[in-house]
Amino acid sequence: MTSTPDQHMPDFRGIRIATERELEELRRNEAEKVRRRAVESARRGWNVPERHFAATVRFDGPWVQKLAIIRSGLGKGSTWALCGTRGNGKTQLAVQAMIETTADGRPALYTSAVRFFATLKATYRKEAKETELQVIDAHRKPSLLVIDEIGKRGETVWEGNLLFELLNNRYADRTDTIVIANLSPQDLAESLGPSITSRLNETGGIIHCDWPSRR
Repeated sequence: MTSTPDQHMPDFRGIRIATERELEELRRNEAEKVRRRAVESARRGWNVPERHFAATVRFDGPWVQKLAIIRSGLGKGSTWALCGTRGNGKTQLAVQAMIETTADGRPALYTSAVRFFATLKATYRKEAKETELQVIDAHRKPSLLVIDEIGKRGETVWEGNLLFELLNNRYADRTDTIVIANLSPQDLAESLGPSITSRLNETGGIIHCDWPSRR
């Protein structure tokens, strides 16, 4: 018996075709999954202080104004130095910048000056797995680097040269950098030196956080 063409055709009866609205919802869900994976990747190993990441304190007034300045320069190769009294939200400003940078899928990294130089010194051990240049390169890669307590470094020639090497590379790469210190603008500029201060003034500047402590 000869079969007809219809006998070999799949039977689509009972199959419901998705509506355009349902397809659009599927596309949005998939895009959201992709976005979340990008954010997770950007925040992997970012070392953000948990206290600041989970902060529920509401800032207003001059703090919000300074954040607007930082926000306007994110992704443009900006370098800022946040200075002022202790406890008034300087680190929180930097962490907010990290949150917004990584929300766009761009990696950020937080460290302190003491930790950065301790990591460099660790490369001099016989069993070290990293070289000095590899440590610098690891801090060079993120879209945003935050270096807290920059005023607590030893300010030796060795530290000054390596700090300049890192910040100058990031300046050349057009990546964003925030350094933080409990110093006056004048003392901070003197601490960083003319070469770094010049790059600060060109791409971002010193942001004086001159309001009282919130602790």
